[in-house]
Amino acid sequence: MQYLIIVNDSDKKRILKKGNDLKELIPGKIMGYREFLKKIYFDYTEEAVVYIVEKYQVTKEIAEIYLQNLYYLDFKKTENKKITFLTNLYQDLKNNHKIIEYPIWKNKLKKLKIVFYHITKQDKYFINTYELCQKITDTQIINQEHSKITKPISVIEYANIEQEVEGTCTEIIKKIKEGYLPNQIYLTNLTETHRNLLKTYGNIFSIPFHLKEKSLTNSSIILVDFLNNYSNGIEESIKQLLEKYSSPEETECIQWIISICNHYSFIKQEDRKKDFILEDLKKGRTIQSENANAIQEINFQEQELESNEFLFILNVNEGKFPRIYKDDEFLSDVEKEILNIDKSDERNEKEKKICLEKINAIKNIQISYIKKEESVECYPSSILEKIPHTIKTYQEDLVHSHLYNQILLGRKMDELRKYGTKKDHLYSLQATYDAKKYNSYQNDYHKINETIKSPIKLSYTTLDTFFHCSFRYYLDNILKLNLYEETFDKQIGTLFHQILKESYEPNFDFEKSWKENAKNVEIINAKEKFFLEKLKEDIQRDIFVIEEQDAKKQYQVMTEVPITYEIENTNTILKGIIDKIYWKKENNETWISLIDYKTGTPNINLDYLTYGLNLQLPIYLLLLKKLPLENIKIIGFYLQKILPQIKEKDKIHTEEELKRKNLMLQGYSVDIESRIQSFDPTYENSKLISGMKKSSKGFYAYSKILSEEQIEKMENIVNQLIKKANQDIQNFNFPINPKRIGNKLIGCDYCKYQDICYRKEENIDNLKETKLQEIVGGKKDANMDERTIGCNL
Repeated sequence: MQYLIIVNDSDKKRILKKGNDLKELIPGKIMGYREFLKKIYFDYTEEAVVYIVEKYQVTKEIAEIYLQNLYYLDFKKTENKKITFLTNLYQDLKNNHKIIEYPIWKNKLKKLKIVFYHITKQDKYFINTYELCQKITDTQIINQEHSKITKPISVIEYANIEQEVEGTCTEIIKKIKEGYLPNQIYLTNLTETHRNLLKTYGNIFSIPFHLKEKSLTNSSIILVDFLNNYSNGIEESIKQLLEKYSSPEETECIQWIISICNHYSFIKQEDRKKDFILEDLKKGRTIQSENANAIQEINFQEQELESNEFLFILNVNEGKFPRIYKDDEFLSDVEKEILNIDKSDERNEKEKKICLEKINAIKNIQISYIKKEESVECYPSSILEKIPHTIKTYQEDLVHSHLYNQILLGRKMDELRKYGTKKDHLYSLQATYDAKKYNSYQNDYHKINETIKSPIKLSYTTLDTFFHCSFRYYLDNILKLNLYEETFDKQIGTLFHQILKESYEPNFDFEKSWKENAKNVEIINAKEKFFLEKLKEDIQRDIFVIEEQDAKKQYQVMTEVPITYEIENTNTILKGIIDKIYWKKENNETWISLIDYKTGTPNINLDYLTYGLNLQLPIYLLLLKKLPLENIKIIGFYLQKILPQIKEKDKIHTEEELKRKNLMLQGYSVDIESRIQSFDPTYENSKLISGMKKSSKGFYAYSKILSEEQIEKMENIVNQLIKKANQDIQNFNFPINPKRIGNKLIGCDYCKYQDICYRKEENIDNLKETKLQEIVGGKKDANMDERTIGCNL
């Protein structure tokens, strides 16, 4: 008779390999327990989750919880609302062909003998399944045989998680020296903190680990690129990724993105498809090395170990091992009792029993626990009371790694210098290693002898980073360490920009635009929800005030204008998106004003132009040259603050007046009055451009006025700055050189990498304070008020 052998899912591959190694033919098929449950009960289609999300207006996560709990239904009539809801949901899915059943497969079972082989969690649901199988065919349970522990188990007490990982690595090396191969040693009950530390200490001790971890770190920049290009279509976005990234790790990440996109290819509505794709991308992906000769992390409860293998159980603290279940799941204990499945207290008892049985079954084992996690006291698990054991406190071992010993020396020197405490092994470590190196370091960037062949793509943001500190640019854009975070502030910026763009479309409907775009803002608490509702009033005011400003202009408007500019005689492409461009034909000229929206505080100070700082508006002047318009003449270039931040009210203006004043343009205008008047009829005492005022003697000192010659000088300076950046980037020249102007170290403002660069005083690039007028020149003329001379433009 043929057998159908049902095994724990995590042990399926191991059992198959074991049979292959022994060259034994198994008369039948081996199937994982979860796969078997889907066959014997039902499965659901890919479309089921989408169907629930759309019909029942829930998140993808909730929809998946509903589906998982459908398996527990017994379809008996009940007054319980939650069970009734799930029953109706199941029927709804079945009626709409979202449920998959396998009646033919069940008939085939009658010719097989079912064996449940070493299934670990034999809860009530398992028993129900076993009884169902008995009604179909001959069914058997083979349980693992558990021997009684005859000698005490070694238990090690550690001070904290880092020491536990450190000590475990030391113990692993001892086991390897005793004759164990790395692939005969296993770890279990790890947290993400353990995994991260194991990667670090694995390098220190040269131990290969095969760990299960969710990771976005090596793919975050690729995800950002994918999402930024998503509006061009999935195929185009993937194509751009494949052209840009080529390393094996990057290609693997792109294939992961492709697989998720393919998974939801059946969704026709693009917005809905994007929501599902983003949800899966946010979860990250499981990264596992393929080193066959490595220490592996395993599922302790499901995987069997051989007599020549060794297991380390870490984190055996109360509440951490065994796992504790609470009555906080979708199906409460009340519903579980109705459905005859294990309640939380029953699950906890069985969890303890399973852990004890598994510990009894493993011949070679070591257990550890910690005394403190950060500042919280921790206690050993009460399960240790059921096991004969001996406890020893961790002692440092100096014989396994020179690198580890030098790290220990640094720690002990810290203790001596800070507290005057002489720790164990200090003198022997000082005698063995050069203690003179303590508290000294070499942080200089060492140039790579390579050049970048492909075109260098720059923007205002990347240039601003480069000129603040070139090493910061290197970490951001070459090593790609700057992880993208979709913060609430960034989402608000995107929301405001999109609605302002749509406000220039024919038949614009504010309420419709707000509803469509605000749903993309992820709200995580009541404070953000309240803030979002207040912002709706602000963006509505912005649109109203901008419409008032536009009413007096005879100009055409372009919004969200992407421009690419190739810098001559370089391998550099400058890219930017200008939020808004006003333009009109005047004789044989095209008069232009450009505006960039800001949700933060605008910085229009161009005093440090030659240092490459605050280049946004000057860079836009270069980009304008690539517009398909003839004989472009500048009127002005401005920032517009679209998110009001009225911190202090004065006694003259109301809050509403201050918010409207906040929307005045901030920037620089050309000194040709005919152009300014065309764009702003109120320019003599402007209600549109902040600080613009003119008397009979000329413009006031605080009016930011530039001549065409001065603007041209600015463009030339920016061109030279870009060429310098190009040369350094192309030659991998990225020294640590944050800028200090006067007493202000602006190069390190908001920098995430201060714990990486270890900046020294000699690294700082000290610059003198300058004024824009000194840079671009200026002279007294008929159009300039005498009070302007000597003032900062």
